[in-house]
Amino acid sequence: MPEIQSMDPPPGLCDFHKIAWKGDVVALRFVMDLCKLSINYQDIYGNTAMHYAVVNGHWHFVQVCIEEFQANLLLLNNGNQSVLSVLNQAKLALIPDDKRQATTEADATGTTATS
Repeated sequence: MPEIQSMDPPPGLCDFHKIAWKGDVVALRFVMDLCKLSINYQDIYGNTAMHYAVVNGHWHFVQVCIEEFQANLLLLNNGNQSVLSVLNQAKLALIPDDKRQATTEADATGTTATS
């Protein structure tokens, strides 16, 4: 799976999904308690917090989403991928092509972002 942890979140993410992108468990618990959001909220790309946490390797965040908030691992994003399929395929259709260009170019040169 490409390492894109150090990249900024793609444009259009709400604060809730930015928290997932960064893997901030403390902020997750705070927002879930304060705002009473659904852990399964899908953004404009169809992704849940779990999609963003998985792609960035935030496994503790993933664990909290499942154990404390009963996250649905089967919801599909606009790329027709569930969280489980992202894990299984080790590929992402999370970010629209025009936003993914920098990552693709880095992969083509053999360089990847590091955490």
